Amino acid sequence: MPSSASDLWTIARAGYSADLRWVEVAADLGLRPSRGRVDCVGALLGQRCREWPERRAGDPCVCRPLREEFGSINDHARRWIDAEGRPVLTLETYVPEGSRLDAFRAYCAAHGLTVETGERSPHLPGETLLLIVRPAQ
Repeated sequence: MPSSASDLWTIARAGYSADLRWVEVAADLGLRPSRGRVDCVGALLGQRCREWPERRAGDPCVCRPLREEFGSINDHARRWIDAEGRPVLTLETYVPEGSRLDAFRAYCAAHGLTVETGERSPHLPGETLLLIVRPAQ
């Protein structure tokens, strides 16, 4: 039975239609998929991950705190390229408490990144929050 576009956004269809919902959201946001390493915010800043495929000597990569301190926020990550050719990271987190989200935003701002909140999260609509992380202008 074919489904309507609005039916894709019901929780009953959540388990198997997230990719279809992402097609809609990506088009709305002007994003196209990237083949870059998903969970390293350093790539958003033009850096290579210093922790993959194995930890390298020296300072830890800027992505380590994202994984260690904000692991629950760094959920369902996807990498994209925006209309201007800049890398974008999207995260779909189960709604964190306000102070944790504020700390995440502060971490990103300190590293030259902005965090926007999307209108709709394709993963589990109504249960997850879409965060869009971009390099600051």
